[in-house]
Amino acid sequence: MKHFRFRSMPAADLPIRLAWSCNELEYVRLAAGHLSNSMEDKWCSFLEPPWLYINRSWTGIRIYDVRIDRAIDGAAVEEARVNADSTETQGRLGILVREPEYLVLILDWLAGRDPEAARERYQASRKQ
Repeated sequence: MKHFRFRSMPAADLPIRLAWSCNELEYVRLAAGHLSNSMEDKWCSFLEPPWLYINRSWTGIRIYDVRIDRAIDGAAVEEARVNADSTETQGRLGILVREPEYLVLILDWLAGRDPEAARERYQASRKQ
C-alpha cells in the first residue's frame, strides 16, 4: 500500500462560499476517509471532526479544508477554504476559487453519491 504524507494548508488560503449537506450515511462515508489506490484517483481525504481535509493523492498537497457540522440526521458544510499558494496549486487557483461546484463534485464523490450524476451537475454549472 502506498505511504501517504499529507501536508497542512499553507498560510495562503481563501474562503469558498458553499452550500452542501449530506445525510447520516453519507457523513459516515466522509468520516471513513479515502485513500487513493490507483493513479487515476486524484484525491485523498480524512476527517478530524469537524474538519474534513482533502489532499492531492500524488503530492499530499492540501487543497481543501472543509468544516462540516453534524446534525441529528446528517451534516452540512459551515466553512470551506482552498489552498491559494500558486506554487502548490500549479495555476489551478482560478478554477478552485471561482468554481465551488468543483468542491461539491468532490464532496459528492467522497459521500458516495452517484459520480455520473455529480459530474453532470458540475458540467451543467459550468455552462451557466
